[in-house]
Amino acid sequence: MTPAIEVSGLSREFDRSGQRTTALSDIEFSVAEGEIVALLGENGAGKTTLTKVLATLLLPTSGTARVMGHDVAREPGLVRRVQSVVFGGDKGFYSRLSARDNLRFFAMLNGADPRRLNATVRSALESVGLGEEADRRLETFSRACGSGSTSPSGSPPPPG
Repeated sequence: MTPAIEVSGLSREFDRSGQRTTALSDIEFSVAEGEIVALLGENGAGKTTLTKVLATLLLPTSGTARVMGHDVAREPGLVRRVQSVVFGGDKGFYSRLSARDNLRFFAMLNGADPRRLNATVRSALESVGLGEEADRRLETFSRACGSGSTSPSGSPPPPG
């Protein structure tokens, strides 16, 4: 089976004021479909850079990254059709909504089937152990749960 995410020899460098900065250096990993992972690390460790490469917002300097078998550099349109990323940082509106309402909101923005929306949201919350906490406002969760470089609000794009 093709991995959901496959990264091989991935590097990303930036030029800042004539200085070459390495954000990612020879990264290797894969994620199976349905597997849940977390990117952990200090500020400046490359978490956001890696997420932006996987979301086709930045090109890698070298190496390859594939999402559901599609190369992020050569097939960005196909990559965008099979994934969704929501970057955090907004401490206003979204944090006042419940975990359930956040998922509903972003799923609807992504074109989720309204007839299956409640079941999809419930399943997503349960799959990460938040079924019983679904109606808590996001701002009541620990900072580690909701304040990283990406929000848990991303929802899968509609099938097809």
